[in-house]
Amino acid sequence: MKNAPAISQFGDHGILIQFQGEIQLETNQKLAQLTHHLLVKFARHVASYSIAYIESVIYLHPEIAVKSTLENIKEEVNEFHLKKNTTSEQRVLTIPVCYETLFALDIEELAKQKNMKVSKLIELHTAPVYPVYFIGFAPGFPYMSGMNKKLAHPRKAKPREQVEAGSVGIAGEQTGVYPNTSPGGWNIIGRSPIQFFNLKKESPSLLRAGDLIQFKSITKKEFSQIEKQVREGTYKVQKAIKND
Repeated sequence: MKNAPAISQFGDHGILIQFQGEIQLETNQKLAQLTHHLLVKFARHVASYSIAYIESVIYLHPEIAVKSTLENIKEEVNEFHLKKNTTSEQRVLTIPVCYETLFALDIEELAKQKNMKVSKLIELHTAPVYPVYFIGFAPGFPYMSGMNKKLAHPRKAKPREQVEAGSVGIAGEQTGVYPNTSPGGWNIIGRSPIQFFNLKKESPSLLRAGDLIQFKSITKKEFSQIEKQVREGTYKVQKAIKND
């Protein structure tokens, strides 16, 4: 089976799904699609899961027989890859971000370093549709690719002791969003008023591997309005489905 992942036991209760080769967007998207398919198919067996660039781990409940489930998952993966005309669905989420200096602590310095106007930096940052490779560093923190290389910049030499939840940052060639208030060394260029991680929800993380993200620039007034709606529980993140 061409380009099929290797499936093996991982620790006492885990099952590792691993593609070979270099990190590529297409491979990561295949991994996310396959992993989410297995999570639905074996929902009663799954305790948790983790997705990285080219591999994922599905952790089973302790009472589940790992060896028999492993064989069932291998069969399901074979069937999944043999299906013809399989289409993948990706969620496209629009994330509102205020890039004004009240929230964008490093945007003026970064624009100066890049020899461009702040407005140009915002234009370059909001132009792409960013694929989410995986969630890591902190619960709900998305690692995304596709940022314009003109915006690439090293992490700060001295991390901040506190970065506010919703802060949008740049580190190296990646951009990301801090889901919770925490220490951090990314260059902060804006903040979103929406909630990215909430343990009270069935799916605590708003974003997941395989999602596509579009940032939308908003004003301070719009930020306050959305923030109020989030507190009241009336705000709905704009979502669409993209079929490949």
